[in-house]
Amino acid sequence: MKQNGRNVKDEIADAFVTEFNRNGPKLTLDGVTAIIHISKKTIYKYFQSKQDIYRYILGKTTAYVEEKQREIRDNPDLPLREKIEKIITITTPYEIQLDVARIPELKEAEPEVFAEIDAAFHVQWEAVRDVLEEAISKGVVRTSCTPNFIITVLYASMTDFLREPFLRSESLSYTEAVHRLADLVLNGIFAQDN
Repeated sequence: MKQNGRNVKDEIADAFVTEFNRNGPKLTLDGVTAIIHISKKTIYKYFQSKQDIYRYILGKTTAYVEEKQREIRDNPDLPLREKIEKIITITTPYEIQLDVARIPELKEAEPEVFAEIDAAFHVQWEAVRDVLEEAISKGVVRTSCTPNFIITVLYASMTDFLREPFLRSESLSYTEAVHRLADLVLNGIFAQDN
């Protein structure tokens, strides 16, 4: 079903994100209904619970990341270094909308949802591994940096960004933190002159 030319589930999810940004996990469906001017009954027509909305957003985000990873991996026109940078720094539409710094609050309030977010991070590395293996085989990446090592560093850092109040304490968005991490992994810690 579409409302104003948009998928109602997506409108609900967008309003949910807005409400999450305001109130974190303490958000209410009443707040969501006020944003998009629909009844709770309408929300329950599409989702059984708040957790279902979280899962819908996570599912769309995961599908987006996997699609973009495949596009980058399979693009023969991109140099390997650019592929690695692009594949590490994919930014999703929900990442732009969502105050990702509030995700650590889910650990206490919605532990099942938080665990599912963590699990989603754990499984989306196949295309990254493929690109890293190709880069190593072609001498673009040092052989001492195995795909497992690089992925472990990236995974540990990216998931820590979501576990701790790191983003708030550093005044960074998740996207900025991931771009800094990619720069660090690709360019090292030394200034250009050294």
